[in-house]
Amino acid sequence: MKIKLIFAISILLCLTAAPIFSEVSELPGVSIRAYHSEPFSMARPETDILWGPASGEFLELTIDGTILNLRHFLIELDWNTGELSEADIINQLYKVENSVIVISTYLPDGIPSEKLTWSDDAGNQYEFILQADGLGTSEWIILPGIR
Repeated sequence: MKIKLIFAISILLCLTAAPIFSEVSELPGVSIRAYHSEPFSMARPETDILWGPASGEFLELTIDGTILNLRHFLIELDWNTGELSEADIINQLYKVENSVIVISTYLPDGIPSEKLTWSDDAGNQYEFILQADGLGTSEWIILPGIR
């Protein structure tokens, strides 16, 4: 009976829009959550939806305050140096205020292929590389460098 209950709860969590991971923040800025299925915010008309080069997973950015020059890059690995470099800009928003943005994308377990960059009003620069969290079962992660 206990195994059936655990199995049923596992199935329910997979079918709902439970986040894969999330950045938790107490300061104004950007909170990031990743989902295996469409987040509920996609149904809201005020949510901005951006499309990446791949699909199947979703990244939800909740912006509290103002961010500037949000760029969504395609990145590639230089096999000689081992460095990731920007290949192309997929999406760009110049000013975003108190908004929710959902990016339809894929979060690879291996070599990442996308990243986000933005700045705040004070000129501080931020970067987030889109990839799986690597922890497997953890729903919540605090990502360094993001407020």
